[in-house]
Amino acid sequence: MSFFLSHRKDIAISADKIGFQVYILAPFDCAIPTGFSNKIKFIDINLHRSSFNPLKELFSFISLYREISKISPDVLHLVTLKPIIYGGLIARLIKSVSPVFAISGLGSVFTATGLYAAIRKSIISYMYRLVLNGTAAVVICQNQNDASVINKISNSSSYKLVLINGSGVDLSEYSPALMPKSPLTVTMATRLLVDKGVRDFVIAAGLASKEGLPIKFILAGSIDLGNPYSITQEELVEWALIDTLSIIGFCEDIPSLYANSHVVCLPSYYGEGIPKALIEATASGRAIITTDTPGCRETVSENLNGYLVCRESPSEIVLNLKKFLSDSSLIQKFGDYSRYLAESKFDVRWVVHKHLEIYNELSDKDS
Repeated sequence: MSFFLSHRKDIAISADKIGFQVYILAPFDCAIPTGFSNKIKFIDINLHRSSFNPLKELFSFISLYREISKISPDVLHLVTLKPIIYGGLIARLIKSVSPVFAISGLGSVFTATGLYAAIRKSIISYMYRLVLNGTAAVVICQNQNDASVINKISNSSSYKLVLINGSGVDLSEYSPALMPKSPLTVTMATRLLVDKGVRDFVIAAGLASKEGLPIKFILAGSIDLGNPYSITQEELVEWALIDTLSIIGFCEDIPSLYANSHVVCLPSYYGEGIPKALIEATASGRAIITTDTPGCRETVSENLNGYLVCRESPSEIVLNLKKFLSDSSLIQKFGDYSRYLAESKFDVRWVVHKHLEIYNELSDKDS
């Protein structure tokens, strides 16, 4: 539910306003906030992101099938890997459903290395192929690289592929604030996963400390015990000794966090769609340092609003931060261009509009 609230809420509210009966099926991992129309129905489902227990997964699949059969929707919007696989299989059984597969990044499955990672990638590629071929009505990708990978996996032209620039951002909620005073403050807000580049950010803080650079690093986020790539509590305790680094845990007020920062950094090699943290950074009018990887690079125009670095390269992060120390005017210049990118590419109203176009097209086709 928390992912829906942070990434898809505006789409559901707008669909309800134009007359769609909206059902939200998700695990209730947080409270549902007030303010939703009474017509939007929320249904708690038994779906565990990190579970691989065959009996639990069979139970989850059957429960999901029953709920979807009961609703009998015209459009089935599936988001993230497990719902896409299960929902795609269910769509094969319920022929009247038009599924929309929203692939918001390929994740660590497609970026990790080693034998175990290769086996997982092979299995998931097969499952994608199974549900995409002849099942999907529309596939939404957030960057061109992911679209190319999905097309290669499916080897099919049976679905319509749509590129949408991430989940969008509310330009009134996230707006440029006056730059804070010194020292130069760089913030990373993310789930604390290795492949989000958290260790690289922390190493960069250590390098800056050794060089005596006047830079403050802020790490916001919580560990994810259900993820094998999660940072450990022991690491957080060790990192607390770095004098240039502040570890603040999960932060609900990202607009204020970014308002008190000069630079937002996300050295991720996770397999992103387009990271919401970076989209929000553009709307906040902040300079960006991120990796030259699919999804991340879509938020940066090199030397205009930020810098792209190689993956797992903390020394490059520090090198680029030194540029802001040498020429402080770059901070405002880059921030202004970030805001321009947000207004031209990432406005949530445009994202909502594109989704409603898809819903209307599929519901007209089914009527």
